[in-house]
Amino acid sequence: MDKQTTASKVAEHKIIKARTSIVQEGRLGIASMIVPLILKEVSESVCDTMATDGTHIFWCDKFVNKCDESELKFTLIHEALHCTWAHHLRREKRDPKLWNVACDYAINGELSRTGEISYWKMPEGALYKTEYVGKTADEIYAELEQKQKAEKQNGGSSDPSQDGDQDDNQNGSGKSDGKKEGDDLGNSNQGRPSDFGTAGGVWDAVNDKGKPLTKSENIDAQTELKNKVRVSESVD
Repeated sequence: MDKQTTASKVAEHKIIKARTSIVQEGRLGIASMIVPLILKEVSESVCDTMATDGTHIFWCDKFVNKCDESELKFTLIHEALHCTWAHHLRREKRDPKLWNVACDYAINGELSRTGEISYWKMPEGALYKTEYVGKTADEIYAELEQKQKAEKQNGGSSDPSQDGDQDDNQNGSGKSDGKKEGDDLGNSNQGRPSDFGTAGGVWDAVNDKGKPLTKSENIDAQTELKNKVRVSESVD
């Protein structure tokens, strides 16, 4: 077994262990949103942390293997909230990277407000800013978009992921580490930012053929999601 295969197997085991821990500790509502997500390993060049499209959790072994269990639990719950809040279904024509940044601020603000320090830990580089706590991704996106436009006009930096109390820690080198199972799905996803390196991304939902959802498919998916969320809330 080569080094890369070993690293992948260790990483997958760590994810499964963290996911199991969430279930065993009685967090059944959020667990019901995490467990159905299919684990798909991807190359670092496709996603250098974790991401979800509402059906899968895409993961990079380098990110997973540098996280401890509390950081992995945080990231899994983070991904589940992307799904719960329908971030994978609601981007529409918004910029993929800016949407990811806004969604991350919204989720991390909520988790920092409600989290237990002994239970989870925000990974290094995760986006968090106190002014966004309690705001929705839509509200944050509008604010970031305005700020980005103003900074561009003034000749400043227009990278929204640099606007936080924690730095955007770019983990990926962009080098290929051999094709992984989820690479094709990742590379073809129109909602995947090409340079988003913070923990816990969200990509657009796709249909069974890997294509973007039609308007009617998106409506059906949102209806199905509302039912799942209702069930998860009933067991919490």
